[in-house]
Amino acid sequence: MKKLIFGFLLALFLTDVQAKNNISGLVPVTAADWNTLSVNEKQNGVPSKLVYRIVRKNISGLKNERPYVLPDCISKYVEQHGDISVQEVLALLNSDEIFVLHKYVPMGIEKKSYGKINRGTQTVGEFSFGSGNDGLLVSGSFVYRMCFVDGTDIYEFWINFSLSGSGMDLLNSLPDIWYKKDGRWYWQCADSRYALYTLLQKHDTRLQGLFPDLQAAWERIRDNLEIDGVKITVQK
Repeated sequence: MKKLIFGFLLALFLTDVQAKNNISGLVPVTAADWNTLSVNEKQNGVPSKLVYRIVRKNISGLKNERPYVLPDCISKYVEQHGDISVQEVLALLNSDEIFVLHKYVPMGIEKKSYGKINRGTQTVGEFSFGSGNDGLLVSGSFVYRMCFVDGTDIYEFWINFSLSGSGMDLLNSLPDIWYKKDGRWYWQCADSRYALYTLLQKHDTRLQGLFPDLQAAWERIRDNLEIDGVKITVQK
């Protein structure tokens, strides 16, 4: 009997330690887990469905990552010091540095959408909106991304949807954002991606397909995420 009670208490303790944030419970039940998709679906997306991914990395392992996959400021820190601690990552987040936890790729991330995630008075994470615009060509993928420190781990989360083929014709609803030429879709200008982000925040009724669902899912997660029992706040 004592062994059973001890085992129960140990399991309860481990569950409490390992489940310090509630992000997995905030994802829409209709969204597909990227880890369960086929190779083709991972490369081309899943029609008419949001897709999400959650990756957990221990900060102690960052020194072993390939430098080019790390955010620039962490890569430089590890190069100079050989390692980086939780306290040092948090110090970077609470400085003027941006894109501390996820790498900034101009062709895929809208810099002006960047914001920080606070737990109480401490900055513990960051978020951004992204979509490919290489040469103003529309990639067809639209994604919200957030990363945050939870204990000794960094959680990387993104949720997106992808358009391809005839599905991209729903972009016709916003000719001031996109145009079609020779069968391919393009952003009207370099600022169009930010204009789209602004329309998403305003819940513009011209946004069709999964755009409203993506925004609703993102807002539910952003507004209800708790880290170690404390609800986060965001700052731009």
